[in-house]
Amino acid sequence: SDWSSDVCSSDLYHTQALTVAREGVDHRTEEGALAGLGLAYGRNGDFPRALEFHEKAIALSREIIDRRGECQSMSSMARTYLLMGNVRDATELCEQALAIARETGDLGAEARLLGDIAAAMLASGKTHRAVDFGTQSLQKARGIGDRLQQQDALATLGSSYSVLGDGRRSIECHESRLKIARELGDRYSQGDALGNLGNACARSGNIRRGLGYHKELLSLVRGLGDRRGEATVLGNIGKAHLKLGETRAAMECQTERLAIAREIGDRHLEGSALWNMSLVFEKLGNRPQAIQHAEAARKIFENEGNAESAIVKKQLSQWAASPSRGR
Repeated sequence: SDWSSDVCSSDLYHTQALTVAREGVDHRTEEGALAGLGLAYGRNGDFPRALEFHEKAIALSREIIDRRGECQSMSSMARTYLLMGNVRDATELCEQALAIARETGDLGAEARLLGDIAAAMLASGKTHRAVDFGTQSLQKARGIGDRLQQQDALATLGSSYSVLGDGRRSIECHESRLKIARELGDRYSQGDALGNLGNACARSGNIRRGLGYHKELLSLVRGLGDRRGEATVLGNIGKAHLKLGETRAAMECQTERLAIAREIGDRHLEGSALWNMSLVFEKLGNRPQAIQHAEAARKIFENEGNAESAIVKKQLSQWAASPSRGR
């Protein structure tokens, strides 16, 4: 389905509900409609409008003394702030909402809010605190059988352990998340977990195992028809093959990635594919082709103002200063 039309339909539904509720002075329906509009605008990326409706929903919840509704809208508003990169306000709102969740005995909201605080801590670089809150969230979610929140908590914990350099725990968390995602048939979370597992295994030195996860992810994104996602995963598979010395497979992946990048008009992906093809050519001992592809990548990165151009330029300088080991 067309994502934008889905959001528009949701927007229309909640707008109509809001009008009816106000005409009939039905505050509960009005509260739900305001919250729904906040979520709809948030999904569409219109964060200022999302915040506006969340604020109205919170104000109405306080007016009619609906503590659970207030907690829910505060949580939604905090997630919007987090998407905007405003970690400070997100954390502050989460902590206020968490106090309400505990006051009302809403264990589900408590588990979600602990998870949101963990995500905010991770985003602000407070990784040890992210692990503390993520662990609390996971325990609460397991206690009430909330599988979706278990997934979210495990994702944050997996990323936190990765930042802390604990590859074993990171992999364990992402594997647990993948198991739940498969049980729930949640393909988005499956894909995210597979990608994280592939990267975590590669960082831990288990490149072959990571390659298996990336190949499984490739099948999933192809099934979803996600061409940009397919190109990104092909890049990771190509890099893994190169590290394993499998240059033919590496070149096939990067060549296919380049074709997709040009098909969808993604210049960054195109530059990245060209740069990685350059590294494969160098591994094959074909310095002229390595330089040609690196130069093409450099031009794209420079036109984009991408910092990767400096890495490519440095490599080109090194090649210019050293003799080719070509065949």
